[in-house]
Amino acid sequence: MNRSIAKGCTRDLSSVYYDVTNYYFEIDTEDSLRRRGVSKEHRKSPIVQMGLLQDGRGIPIAYRIFPGNTSDSKTMIPTLQDLKCDYGLERVVTVADKGLNCSENIAATLATKDGFVFSQSLRATKSDNELKAWVLDEAGYTARSDFKMKSKQGVKTIHLKAQDTADNTAKDVVVEVKYVAFWSRKYAERARRERARVIEKAKALIANPGAYTRATSFGAAKYVRGLHFDTATGEIADARALALDTKAIAQAEALDGYYLIVTSETSWSAEQIIDTYRELWRIEESFKITKSELVARPVYVWTPAHIEAHFLTCYIALVILRLLQWASGLTCARIREEIAQMNCVNIDANWWVCTHRSDDSDKLVETVGLEELKLKNLRTKDAKAIMAKAAKAKLPHKK
Repeated sequence: MNRSIAKGCTRDLSSVYYDVTNYYFEIDTEDSLRRRGVSKEHRKSPIVQMGLLQDGRGIPIAYRIFPGNTSDSKTMIPTLQDLKCDYGLERVVTVADKGLNCSENIAATLATKDGFVFSQSLRATKSDNELKAWVLDEAGYTARSDFKMKSKQGVKTIHLKAQDTADNTAKDVVVEVKYVAFWSRKYAERARRERARVIEKAKALIANPGAYTRATSFGAAKYVRGLHFDTATGEIADARALALDTKAIAQAEALDGYYLIVTSETSWSAEQIIDTYRELWRIEESFKITKSELVARPVYVWTPAHIEAHFLTCYIALVILRLLQWASGLTCARIREEIAQMNCVNIDANWWVCTHRSDDSDKLVETVGLEELKLKNLRTKDAKAIMAKAAKAKLPHKK
């Protein structure tokens, strides 16, 4: 299922931003779409995967729903294909997090002459040791106050599966890329704060292992040595060998604040690559808006048509919020609060009283060209005229 949204507004498609989240259902039984998978909220309920594309202004372009057991990495290419088809684009540069950085996505992207800007893991056990050493080496960094960066041209080896090659033979292919490393004091301090909470949880697990299982030890487990779980119950198998893993903590601390980006756009400057990648936070914010402000989950409908309608409704609402946010400068939460309070009460057969008005509500009605709603008292014919004008209103554009 796919919907391309708000095609009529001005778009910044110089780069597109992609990420995946999932939404859980209040059911116990799986079906072809609602499947148990890796839940972002660590729930056991069946979920669906949602791939979302946004433009450079943070306005959603398209979304696609996948079965809940679909790997994040397998959702990007189908969604991009929908985008290029719907918008008639010849080439797109996709910006995504490390979860989408895999050989399959890179090969498919380059095969269609598209581009990518991906973050690359430094903490995973399979991380390239040579690249990690380059990132941690102080040589080559350009520093300014609480930030430093460096870049280099390089190559990346991607593995092609047999079914993806012309001769049906699996092989490794080397592609030209550019690597950009940067360090931020703000990011380093945030990482330390977050890890401090995880370490406290790890200490609590060691002190009281009976209170934890495989599911509830999430995050803390990586800092506990000797931790094993019973495959049947998920409980800790042997509490006697548990100890705080100080080596793992020290290794994590060494990488605090460092990020590595890999891109096909070798002609871009390091500054452009970093600035482009940094806008990826907007898509995570969109997921938070849908799950909090728009209450997109849990999902209670169950037929395919109703599920599609549920997500379509939520994402049309998201697009409207994002357009209003971009044009007015207000936060999505504030926009929703103001719209919820705006109301008219009929006090006579021909007269209506607007019960709510504020500086922010005035800004919103100006944004959509409905200044008439600033009036406190409206006649019925005036209200009908405003409704007719609203039906013909165009999407807001920032000057």
